[in-house]
Amino acid sequence: MSSMTDAGESVSRWVPPVGMLDVAPERAAVIRGLFELAAFVADHPQLGLPFVEAAWLVCEESFSADMRIVEAAGEALGVMPALAPGAGYSVRTRFASPRVSVRFTAHPTPTGGVGR
Repeated sequence: MSSMTDAGESVSRWVPPVGMLDVAPERAAVIRGLFELAAFVADHPQLGLPFVEAAWLVCEESFSADMRIVEAAGEALGVMPALAPGAGYSVRTRFASPRVSVRFTAHPTPTGGVGR
């Protein structure tokens, strides 16, 4: 069985350099990290499969602004957000595998704003 990094190839062959991505450097670094994680999972089948969750804790100027971001994420993901006592306002869905999910959450503070 070959791996993504066999035959002396480094993971960098499979991962786009940060400068190649036409996005902000911080976003490019996250994308690169996801590619590196994918290469690691492919190269180490003896370790089993991970559970992976990408989580956004939304913290803007107000809880209502945060809710709009969660709703926009829900629309992009095709999932309706929900308000749960103690859990905030969130949207969550899974990707191709039940082991890979994404979640956007906004939490109100007792004063009605958001925690920073």
